[in-house]
Amino acid sequence: MKIAIAAYVDHMTKFVNECNLMTYSGRGLDGRFTFVIYAEPAIVDKIDVWPNVKVIPYSPPKTAFYETYRFSRSIVFPYDHPEPLDGYDYVCKTDTDVMFTPKMNDFPFHTNKIYAGFALYSANDKAVEALKNAAIKWGYPQYKRIGDMHSTIIAPKDDLINIMKHADKLEQDMYYGLEEPGEWLSDKLWRGYYDSNSGICSMYATEIVISSLYDQDRIVITDKIDAASTSDRPWTDFYHFHHYHHNYVFSKFQHRYGSYIGIPYAIGKTSADYCLNTYLTRQNHMTERPEFFKNHDTTIDPMPPGQYGPIVEYQFQRPTYPEVWEL
Repeated sequence: MKIAIAAYVDHMTKFVNECNLMTYSGRGLDGRFTFVIYAEPAIVDKIDVWPNVKVIPYSPPKTAFYETYRFSRSIVFPYDHPEPLDGYDYVCKTDTDVMFTPKMNDFPFHTNKIYAGFALYSANDKAVEALKNAAIKWGYPQYKRIGDMHSTIIAPKDDLINIMKHADKLEQDMYYGLEEPGEWLSDKLWRGYYDSNSGICSMYATEIVISSLYDQDRIVITDKIDAASTSDRPWTDFYHFHHYHHNYVFSKFQHRYGSYIGIPYAIGKTSADYCLNTYLTRQNHMTERPEFFKNHDTTIDPMPPGQYGPIVEYQFQRPTYPEVWEL
């Protein structure tokens, strides 16, 4: 079996750094895995090329939608340019702000199921009803509620390309068609404002498409992928972490501000420990063997007013959710 971990990298340095940390986290993956990185041509030479990394020069379609709702670029690439995925049995379509664990070697690819990380964007009954109404409005009356999906989708290659094709069209309809911006976790669907990258139309669309086109017994929504990088659960519980928008360890923003440079390794086995130590290990490895790395930037953004440095003491002051969301 051959497995592609596919991600799109925008041209900004912050995304390059995230991508290089992601591929570094995959150094413990076995020979079935290849990172297939679709990178803007201007930054191709900044992507670290390990033996399991293949870099594909790629630019998204030049339309207003992909320029304004830039997250859509992480949806369009697999079906817009599918040839680099030929020959792979399964594809893990993900974002650049993630890390993998060696547990990914044990992922059940043989099951022919479609897996998605658990998200939280329609957490009350009115929002759930709004999502159903949106599905019907834009041509998916067969929509079935299967639970909020995150941005990572793991599926057989042909299924993944088909899902992305339909989800891309639907997210455009929703981005321009939802009547109001809405607020996060409100009674309405949150789109963000026009001409803005905010919003999660891609996640709405992906859930609608998968639940409408595939039998429910093929779909698994799990917290074992797209898991929070702040988790105090053992890292061995998870296949894959996502760096949510927060300032707790491990935060992609604090990574970007350089807050973790020079701090000691974490002593522990939590998910937060794993993510932080992966970052620190890469920093040290980059200092010791710089010839292995393409991009050596570590701090690229000044810390904005009102921001603060990392909470290294692991004060897990986050909303309390159930321990496991597995369906």
